Amino acid sequence: MDIVREINITIKSNQILTIFVENQGRICFGSGLKDFKGILSNVTLNGIVLTNWTHFSLPLNNTRQFEDRTTNEVGSEKKISDSFIPSLFAGNFILPEGEDPKDTFLDPTGWHKGVAFVNGFNLGRYWPVEGPQITLFVPKNLLLPYPKLNSLGVVELEGAPSFPYSMEFTDVPNLNGRVA
Repeated sequence: MDIVREINITIKSNQILTIFVENQGRICFGSGLKDFKGILSNVTLNGIVLTNWTHFSLPLNNTRQFEDRTTNEVGSEKKISDSFIPSLFAGNFILPEGEDPKDTFLDPTGWHKGVAFVNGFNLGRYWPVEGPQITLFVPKNLLLPYPKLNSLGVVELEGAPSFPYSMEFTDVPNLNGRVA
């Protein structure tokens, strides 16, 4: 089944058109083997096929985009890209004094859909409104003990909550639900 999506946009001469295509995986069994995703045909503007364009990946295995843009302040939070979706967010935190790192879960409730990193390690995707998994497991060996600085990086794909931006760590996983 071919699905053609049309989006009405207004542009001015010499503006750059950016198209973001998210890879959500593939169906690899049964009748879903023809699960095509992405840009599957010509991209047109006012009926004219756009040519000579470039595409690139957003490598989520290299988190330098977070490391290069965070501060060394505890509790600092920063929206790295302004008014664009997707957006990059980065912040730092220190574990409590006198406590060894423990396994924990990152709770993205209030956020929409994206990917989270702790100390450069990709924890995985979050999508609380869809579930069923809400929290992301954070093994204790990823966390740096007091007084070392830990980092949290987030790639938000659909829109962040209102400022101040925050996520919480919890010792109880939420694996069987949706956040309305």
